[in-house]
Amino acid sequence: MPAAAPSARITGIYRYPVKGLTPEHLARAELSPGQTLLGDRRYAIENGPSGFNPAEPKWLPKPHFLMLMRDEWLAGLRTRFDDASNVLVINYNGRIVAQGNLATPEGRVTIENFFASTFPNLISAYQSMGVKFENTQQANLPYDQVHSTWRDFGPRAGFAYRAFDGRSSFVIRGGYSISYFPLALVQWIDNNRQNFPLSQGYSYNPDNTAQTYLNDGLPNYMARSVPTVIAGLNTANIVSLAQVTGVTPGNNQLTYFSPNQPDSLTHTWNLTLEKEISANTVVRVRYIGSHSANLSQNYNYNSATPAYIWYATTGLPVPTGATSNIATRPFDSTSGIGNIQEFMRTGWANANGFEAEVQRRFSKGIAYQWSYTMMNAFSTATAVLAPNQYLSGLVPSDYDARNALLN
Repeated sequence: MPAAAPSARITGIYRYPVKGLTPEHLARAELSPGQTLLGDRRYAIENGPSGFNPAEPKWLPKPHFLMLMRDEWLAGLRTRFDDASNVLVINYNGRIVAQGNLATPEGRVTIENFFASTFPNLISAYQSMGVKFENTQQANLPYDQVHSTWRDFGPRAGFAYRAFDGRSSFVIRGGYSISYFPLALVQWIDNNRQNFPLSQGYSYNPDNTAQTYLNDGLPNYMARSVPTVIAGLNTANIVSLAQVTGVTPGNNQLTYFSPNQPDSLTHTWNLTLEKEISANTVVRVRYIGSHSANLSQNYNYNSATPAYIWYATTGLPVPTGATSNIATRPFDSTSGIGNIQEFMRTGWANANGFEAEVQRRFSKGIAYQWSYTMMNAFSTATAVLAPNQYLSGLVPSDYDARNALLN
């Protein structure tokens, strides 16, 4: 008799009143055929303009909304939804940072403003330096930020030819192909997750003279005063989200990319010479090669000029003061922005190789195979430096020429 299927056992029931936010444990739930858990995903937070029309509601793919799979920072929030009052309460670091009645326009606006501006004081700190923020519609960009490519063509071709007969015969084989491959998601995340204001640290450090609300503005405050904060006793709310430190000209990193990105591709080819040298035994000699194009590279064209090169090219001392972090950059009036890095598909890689093989098919109780492979591969680096990272005249000013020379 066939083995019985293992029985299923429910160990816990959870619902998400608001998609992407904190799940709620249910002791019990009533289910109806074709229906979801009561109140599960009752609300979702639109991740920027998605085209949703409340007058004619339609289902939209989940990337249009905040979701834990992509927006991992949501895991740092603790939310609570009350079915009776429709009130959503958002906690961060042990403190209530927003709450609103989702059944009312006013309550929804309160919650929307929290997610739209992360922490308002952080946004204000950047705006005070002249930084402006806009969404994809205002920037005339596609919602997914990249235009899809429908023109990829990946042909495959091959041939085989047998020359002569008898002991003089041999076979020539060859092939060629073009194939496309996607960029690893981890590279996109790694390039963009540190863009301001998406990444900012908050801390409690009385020795940091920039946190003047914690000290008298002089160094070594903790060595000169009696501690008033004891770890585990009164540290629940000591990190203030109303106080932003470290937002100064030049400390901000911006990574961006063009919406018109070519897909990465690889050309591969091979040519094989094959000859039978005895019964059931063949020798093969093969040349293989490949060329990959449109590989990922990052071009930081606003990095600070190294001190020696600054001295050698300008004859001036390295600037000091509040704007010293942007004074030696090519663009020193970029609203306080430091590194400006463009993600580009300008990289390439080449590989050429030789293979030799002797193979005996199984016959009379004997089979063996011997092979040797030699490959020579090289590729461009993942980063291309700006001309100001080199002494004048040592590298071309043109990006493509400099990329070819250095890589």
